[in-house]
Amino acid sequence: MVYLRLEGLKISDTLINAILHSCPNIYFLILDKSKGFTNIPIIEMARFSPKLQHLSLNSCICLTNRCITEITRSCPKLRHFELGYCSIDNEAVEEIAYSCTNLKYLSLKGCKGISEEVMKKLNPKIKIFFLSSSKEVIRMWIEQILFLQSIIISERLVGLFLIIHHGLQIIMLSSREWVTIY
Repeated sequence: MVYLRLEGLKISDTLINAILHSCPNIYFLILDKSKGFTNIPIIEMARFSPKLQHLSLNSCICLTNRCITEITRSCPKLRHFELGYCSIDNEAVEEIAYSCTNLKYLSLKGCKGISEEVMKKLNPKIKIFFLSSSKEVIRMWIEQILFLQSIIISERLVGLFLIIHHGLQIIMLSSREWVTIY
């Protein structure tokens, strides 16, 4: 098996262990919003799934820093890692920065225990989604609005310029015709 999605389900440790021990070639695992399991099967999954490239654990409340450390050390091919709204902190992000050398995307949306200083330790080539507070969300929306507003204003100015330019061409053409006619 290459792809497994168990999103929003109540899953036992035993079920996760059984699935993962029978699927050592798993590349994509999505457990977003799932519950009922502990850190233990996630740590086991990391140890027995070295080919794992995409792991999404958004809103999995069982995760700890130790669990993240095991994942990052055991899954060297990990390229896409989602930990949104998980209870992790600076220690976990430092481990990701140190161990996940192939990582291309990291989601830490809603993770509150992470400082800007630790975020700066991550490889700048990683696409990071990190909004830790409502203030950051509001700031992001304001930046987007201002950016879009500047595009609209510049398009209006270009349009106005084209109208003026076109109008001048018509006036010039009219005056030429007038001069030519008389």
